Amino acid sequence: MDRHYPFQAVNFRSAATDRSPGVFRAQFPLPAHCNINNWLTIRQSALGLSDSTIATALGYGNPKVVQLIKDGAMRLPLNRAQQFADVLQLPPGDVMRQMLREIDPSVLEAVEICMAPSMVLTEPEQQLIHAMRKAAPGRETRPIMVDRDAFVALIVA
Repeated sequence: MDRHYPFQAVNFRSAATDRSPGVFRAQFPLPAHCNINNWLTIRQSALGLSDSTIATALGYGNPKVVQLIKDGAMRLPLNRAQQFADVLQLPPGDVMRQMLREIDPSVLEAVEICMAPSMVLTEPEQQLIHAMRKAAPGRETRPIMVDRDAFVALIVA
């Protein structure tokens, strides 16, 4: 199995992911109602990370910053979304969407409407597209749905 294009049955919306492309781990689902502060607290506990470890990963010299974020006294800057996702083993797209949703839901909506489709595709959907392109470079491919809920076949002619 190619490490960039494995297909594993996982509910992406409720799964944390490894930062390796296409490697999924349904390790610790996050409740839908959680905000970034809650994600930090939940994932920190699940992964056994100290405030100091997280602060360092986010580029802060003082671990008190992490407590300020958890308490809601400080907002995690948007430019730290990738580091946040990396250290807490969360999908970076989900982190950015949640951050934008908390700052201004209308901004998130405008970005998703105006930007490329990759902004609104889930990681598994993006993997399918990448796998199709890899299987047939320069040729058109079409996925064939055989029982929509269970199986997708890729036929390359």
